[in-house]
Amino acid sequence: MYILRNIRFLCFCISIFFLFNTDLASQGVFKGKAFYGMTAAQIQGDLLAGYDKIGMTGGVGVYYPVGEIWDVGVEVLYSEKGSRAELLFDVPQNIRRTHISSFELPVVIQINEWYQERDDYYKLAGHVGLSNAFLLTADSSLTDLNEDLIDAGSFSDYELLFVIGGHFNFTQRIGFNARYSRSLTKFYKSEFVNTGGFLNYYWSVRLEYNF
Repeated sequence: MYILRNIRFLCFCISIFFLFNTDLASQGVFKGKAFYGMTAAQIQGDLLAGYDKIGMTGGVGVYYPVGEIWDVGVEVLYSEKGSRAELLFDVPQNIRRTHISSFELPVVIQINEWYQERDDYYKLAGHVGLSNAFLLTADSSLTDLNEDLIDAGSFSDYELLFVIGGHFNFTQRIGFNARYSRSLTKFYKSEFVNTGGFLNYYWSVRLEYNF
């Protein structure tokens, strides 16, 4: 029931945000965006290396101009992350992995460059900010150094992440975005791992539609 409530809440927020976004974007007050793409993730502290956990991400965002080339943006995202051992050393049914899905609210500052006067848009942009992540689902087949199964039910419901990335717009409407996200707070604490707990790291690449 907890997971179902979170999913319903996420869908409700995205729907309201999308309608709000479209209306204000049409008035020229805000810049609206919709995203969809994939993630490549790993976890610091789980003894697995490499961005081998592939997932999906998507959502919407609204950006408010605060200067000639500066915007402040807020996004509503669904993101999948975690970790996975390489298939080279494990058969698929015994693969060691952790899967996490989160509802995220990033707040970013964006700088725009390479203005296209004819079509009134910027080709390039860079952004940096913080993301609030709220746990939706989690499961894990990892073990800690005591060989006990990692309890996904003990994962934190909230984590704070640092985000940095860039945009390239092919046209006024269609663009591409790449972003790196890193946990600033531990989402699983344990005395048995050398970091004292787990931290999420992941890359995301997304196609964007600009309203």
